[in-house]
Amino acid sequence: MPQPLSFNTTSFGVGSAGPENLGKAILHLNQALLADNSYLDLSDLLLASKYSEPSFSGLQDHDYPYNFLAGGDLNEIAQIKKTALPPELVERFAYMQCNCLMGLFPAIKRAWLSIDSDIFMWNYEDGSDVAYYDGLSETILCATLVQPKAGIFQSHIVYLLCLATAVDIVLLGVSFRHTGSDSDGTYEEMHLVPEPLFAVSTDNVHITSMQSTASGRIFMAGKDGCLYELYYQAEDGWFSRRCRKINHSKGLFSMFVPTVFSFTDDDPLVQISVDDSRHLLYTLSEKGNIQLFDIGGDADSQKTSRLASLSQKHVVDDACRIARTVENSSFRPIIHISALSKAESSNVHLVGVTTTGTRFYFTTTDYSGSLQSTCKPRMLRLIHVRLPPGYTVQSTQGRPSNVHAAFYKRGVLLLASSQSEDSDILWMLSDDAFPFQRELSESHDVIPLVGRTWLMAESCQNALPPSSMLPNAVMFAVSNDERPDPPAVVTQHLQIDRQFVIVNSLGTTILTKCSPVGQLHQLLVQYGPESEQVKSYFRLHKEQACATCLVLICSRSLEYQQANDLAIRAFFLYGGAPEYASQDMAATSMHNTSLAYPPQSSTPFSNVARNLNFTSPGTSAIVPPSSRSFSATGTTPLHPGVDLQATPVPSGFTMISFSYKHNSLYLYLGRLLRPLWQNRMVAEIEQVLKTKERVIHLVSIFDGDQLTWIMHKLMELKDFIEANANVMATTGSAAAAAVKGDSIGHSSQRTSGVPGGTAPDNQMTKQYRTHAETEENISLKQLQQLITLSCEYLGLWKILCDHQFNVIARSLTKDQQLALQNVTFELLVTNGQDVCQALAKKLVDMYITDNAATDVINARLREVCPSLYSCHDEVYSKGFEKLKLAKTAGCGTERDKYVSEAVEQFKVIATRIDLPSTCEQFASLKCYSGIVDLVLTAASKRDPQNLALHFYANSKPTADIQGSQAYNIRMDCYKVILETMDYLLSTTHFNPQAPSVPKVPGPPPAHDAGRLSSAEAQHYIDEMFNKILQSTDQMVHVALFDWLIYKNMSEKLLEIQSPYLEQYLKHSTSLIHTETVEMLDLHWKFFEKQKNFSAAARILASLAESRNARITLNQRVEYLSRAAICAKSCTSHMSVPGDGEFLHELEEKMEVARLQLHIYDILSKNKSKYRGSVIEHALERLKTELLEISVLYSEFAEPFELPECKLAIVHCAGYYDPALVETLWRDIIDKELEVTARLDTQVRVQSLYAKLVSQGRKYASTENYFPIVNLVRYLEKLSCNARLNLAEADATFVFRAMLDVSVGFPFLFDVYNKIFKFKDSDWKNNQKPYHLLRVICLLLNHFIRKPQIIPSVERHAFVTKALDAVASYLVELEAETTVNVGQLIADLRDLQANLQRVN
Repeated sequence: MPQPLSFNTTSFGVGSAGPENLGKAILHLNQALLADNSYLDLSDLLLASKYSEPSFSGLQDHDYPYNFLAGGDLNEIAQIKKTALPPELVERFAYMQCNCLMGLFPAIKRAWLSIDSDIFMWNYEDGSDVAYYDGLSETILCATLVQPKAGIFQSHIVYLLCLATAVDIVLLGVSFRHTGSDSDGTYEEMHLVPEPLFAVSTDNVHITSMQSTASGRIFMAGKDGCLYELYYQAEDGWFSRRCRKINHSKGLFSMFVPTVFSFTDDDPLVQISVDDSRHLLYTLSEKGNIQLFDIGGDADSQKTSRLASLSQKHVVDDACRIARTVENSSFRPIIHISALSKAESSNVHLVGVTTTGTRFYFTTTDYSGSLQSTCKPRMLRLIHVRLPPGYTVQSTQGRPSNVHAAFYKRGVLLLASSQSEDSDILWMLSDDAFPFQRELSESHDVIPLVGRTWLMAESCQNALPPSSMLPNAVMFAVSNDERPDPPAVVTQHLQIDRQFVIVNSLGTTILTKCSPVGQLHQLLVQYGPESEQVKSYFRLHKEQACATCLVLICSRSLEYQQANDLAIRAFFLYGGAPEYASQDMAATSMHNTSLAYPPQSSTPFSNVARNLNFTSPGTSAIVPPSSRSFSATGTTPLHPGVDLQATPVPSGFTMISFSYKHNSLYLYLGRLLRPLWQNRMVAEIEQVLKTKERVIHLVSIFDGDQLTWIMHKLMELKDFIEANANVMATTGSAAAAAVKGDSIGHSSQRTSGVPGGTAPDNQMTKQYRTHAETEENISLKQLQQLITLSCEYLGLWKILCDHQFNVIARSLTKDQQLALQNVTFELLVTNGQDVCQALAKKLVDMYITDNAATDVINARLREVCPSLYSCHDEVYSKGFEKLKLAKTAGCGTERDKYVSEAVEQFKVIATRIDLPSTCEQFASLKCYSGIVDLVLTAASKRDPQNLALHFYANSKPTADIQGSQAYNIRMDCYKVILETMDYLLSTTHFNPQAPSVPKVPGPPPAHDAGRLSSAEAQHYIDEMFNKILQSTDQMVHVALFDWLIYKNMSEKLLEIQSPYLEQYLKHSTSLIHTETVEMLDLHWKFFEKQKNFSAAARILASLAESRNARITLNQRVEYLSRAAICAKSCTSHMSVPGDGEFLHELEEKMEVARLQLHIYDILSKNKSKYRGSVIEHALERLKTELLEISVLYSEFAEPFELPECKLAIVHCAGYYDPALVETLWRDIIDKELEVTARLDTQVRVQSLYAKLVSQGRKYASTENYFPIVNLVRYLEKLSCNARLNLAEADATFVFRAMLDVSVGFPFLFDVYNKIFKFKDSDWKNNQKPYHLLRVICLLLNHFIRKPQIIPSVERHAFVTKALDAVASYLVELEAETTVNVGQLIADLRDLQANLQRVN
């Protein structure tokens, strides 16, 4: 059973709902739609789902409430219009011989009269347009109008007229001259095709009734009790004729057997009723028996099967069993049946009416509970019996009797009760006055009719524009389930009053049924808004009455204009005020479900009507009956954020309830938007092109006229709210005073329920009432904003529909099209701004593409949807229009003018445009300077406070979120410039003269006129460079510098003359990571280029000393070398104090660095000789930093036994220790001999010779670090060492090495002479006491061969000295007796002779 829904606020303060936030308004609107959609199915109203046996109603007062308004009931019949038979037809009765019949064709608003074999038709509204057919020879027994099957007849055949006689059945074509559209229901000048289209024999079957289906099938009731079908098709088949009669009661074979051979006295069928929604057919026999047939959904199907039958006796027995207090004569006979479509009920499928007005409700499925059955029809079961009015105890009216004609459709029952042969009483019963009930309650009206009723039907009215939108299932649904149509109060603004036509021998009577708004109109006009009748009406219906009042207020109908002011008065008089409900009241009304009239405490509507109250978003809208109250007002707990310590909640006050007028406004808005709100706005239509390609088009489901109608209704509601804004805001006590203190009990009952009633409580009550009024005012403001937005979206959608919606939608991106496919109007309003703005821009683009002026469409969009298409959008479109003109203008001043104007237009809206796409347009026009101008303007406007520069200058702190956002915004803008320069740069590398490989065979591709040449691209790059460098925007300079570095264009960067370059480099080097050195490289190069050599030298020195692993030791040495050069290049005007000292430091560091490099090289070459981890660590340390000289000695040269490096370090440090130096030289010599130990002696001598020369040349100029005497003595001792035996290989290598390191010959001779005279005992120990004399002999012979080694001026003195020495050597040798020195003496004498010759 449906329960009341509630609209509840979840916040208390005013600040909780700003006018820009529509969240609550959307929530309230959705709850209003849910409320309207929570009506009960007819089976639930009849309580048919609660019992296994049929239910019963009609005996309780609430079944037919009487006098529920003070002073009487509501009228169900608004007006009566009588039209007499056309005079020419009255005359025809005089010629009647056999039979006459009358009927109605409501689809074309025609009544018909058959007299014998002639049939006449006329417009029953005014008696005009009389048409007739007299082509038959037999008496007409039955007639019906048929919607023809598709694809059989020509287009001018709008309907078929099927006539049955005793002999044959004839199909005639019906055509019209239309004065309106096909859907407006207006047909004029009816014409009948003279020749029958089809004619079939009746086979002596008397046809008693005929009924057609919506698909064009024709079914006939036979007096023989059989159901027949007149089947027709376009062409004859192999085994079938174009038109034939089929008996569905006795099988398909009966079509070949004439009925005359199988005639039996069966129960004649008298009525057929078709349910097109379920494809079911019901028949009623003369004895009241009912049959059910399944006719299938295919118009060309011949299969019709009988599913079930139910006898009248069985129905009456069931009725008597459940209604034992009612005479069984009230239940027979059944005179009328009417099928109920899915739009009327899900579970009730058929209603039957008896002569007493009793109704039987049947179902064809076995359903349980209140859920719609999904079973196929398979039975006929009575589920409810309802007695007519007059059976209740308090009833003072009579009851229907002698009912001979009845009609039922969509909740309205017409009964024609005979009073005499010449008069009837017409009963009209309807449940429209009591919507949203838990049980069926109906009002009724009774009027006399002159003449005996022959037939009754509902007229097909020309509906309001929205009724042609879509089928009801889509038009009224807020969900996808197949539910019955909602009550009339929900859709009354879409429909005009229903009309029913009664035909008799005197003519036709048209009755107009009062809709709920019509009934309220009658009350206001007849009694006035302050009357007890109107007050009772509002007390009964509450917000539903206020919503109905809004239909009157917002109507432009002339009929309702006179009641407009009265309705406004009643709306505010009985609209109530927001209040807080008490717990006691909620508990009292929770289980109060009894109905009493007048409804003082509880009414049918107050118990189950959608008294809309506000639930929080997380609360379920529909809850079980046991958990919800049927109170007349909705409630919600106070928001937990309210400061209740300062203002304690009064006892019993915990729930807020909005006023009826507030809830009714949301109700009415929901009803206006109901066709759109939760339905898709577009549909997909597939088109097959000539190329067999399938294309999907997105088309609008709603057309412009439909949207215009809803938009006008919304504007009427908006105008009403705006016109009465002051009164709308006057709520609570002020409003009560304005309406004479009567607000129909909406607040008075609650305030009196406060326990205690003390003065403080009353004060708090006023305070909370003020809060409630404020909350309601906020909600109403949101409602007004929601209406405005809805009008804008509808207006835009209408404009799109007027401009080929499918073409505009096709131009959207794939993502936008995907979003558009599933968008509902709710999604459009809440989250569809982007896609709508895209659609609007595509519309304007379409104008621009067509070279059409955009002023008109811009103005129209600004007028209709200013929040979706702002003045900025208008400027944007004008800018693109200028670009379009520039493209068509060619070259010259006119083109430049348009481009300049476009740039200025876009600069105005630089904060809102899509820079990449806009700049692409400028690029296509080769306006690259305009791109820079536009981007710079956009960057400055999007970051007006230049927060990005502050963020950048402060090293981009992570805590500065605002600065980070501004920086990213600017970089995104500059990215457009840089990407454009990327393109131009790539173009400059393109060589147009180079041959290109064709992509496909054939001739070469056409020349691309739009492609830039390399020269042009370079020109535009320079143009953009100059434009940027002229700018005072420091951040764009930074972006340009970064781009040049990224593109490896450092030289170009250094050529730039920018005031921000030095600052950029300083900033970049301050932020540099240990892994990068490029910026420091650029920095010293920049200073070098600026001739600031001092700054360059210091940067180079810092680079050399940095611990960056990417800088190699060679690079460090090079940096120091460059630093030294720069330091030496300092000029007087650029130098700074301390440059000289700095240069000295650099030179010293250079020497140490070279030593470190030397150590590194030696260790690298001999890496395999050391332990892996130790050598790796040592090499890594040497490579990544410059070390102190002491560290090099103690931690590298000493541990790794590198004597050469030790000697170099000692020399570099200026440390002199003769013993240490002599030791180091010996270590160098010993290590060399050790390294070559396994080599040939000659090779070892050569290697040692090379080592002595290489090392000697380094230190020969410094005697302290090149001790010649000690070196010669040590080397000669090694030479004569028997183990080494070096002298045997080459006795001259020692003095030759000394001579090669530039030791003077005389000095060298003195060294040898001195050593010989020292008479070291080592020579005798080595068994070679005269080894040195032999070497001296070789040394002097070397002189004799090359005397030029001694300058000529010194040569004589040297020779004299040498002769003296040789003479002394001879004297010493001649005295020697222990050693054979004969050969040595001979050599010395030869040497003496040679020296004398030289001298």
